Amino acid sequence: MMKRIPLFLLAVLLVGALTGCWSRIEVNDLGIITMMAVDRTDDGQVRIWLQIAIPQRSAGASPGARGGGGDGGGPELPFMLLSSEGRTIMEAARKAQMQVSRRLFWAHMRVVLVGEKAAREGVRPLLDFLTRYRELRLTNYVLAVRGDLNEVMSAGGTMEKLPAEHLREISRLN
Repeated sequence: MMKRIPLFLLAVLLVGALTGCWSRIEVNDLGIITMMAVDRTDDGQVRIWLQIAIPQRSAGASPGARGGGGDGGGPELPFMLLSSEGRTIMEAARKAQMQVSRRLFWAHMRVVLVGEKAAREGVRPLLDFLTRYRELRLTNYVLAVRGDLNEVMSAGGTMEKLPAEHLREISRLN
């Protein structure tokens, strides 16, 4: 009996040493996608726009403020827009990943906009992507948009810092 107690304590200590975050990814290594827009081009390609949050720009600013940057290069928005094209949504997403230095993180996406051309041709490919891609949650708001998707993705409200949050709140109220 006395020989088993030290062996048990050693096993407990070893199990405690095995825990940890061996597959962790730092927040600084992620490009957090908050909104996506999908439409068709004139030549039949799929075009996606991704709104990627930039936390450093939104941390100190007031929700309606879009203050200028230090280099005089215009307003520093709390997000960036990224666009890419492909034969499918997945191909366009892979091409978008090649344009940024951080790993695109899809789990915090809240809103998906569908352009007029894509909506008329059918949303089955979009819904297939949204349900099969493993990082995506099924709680996204999918909204059809008439007009310029780039303009809708850039338009924000005065209460929210990100246009994705603004659109989600408006959609939730209606």
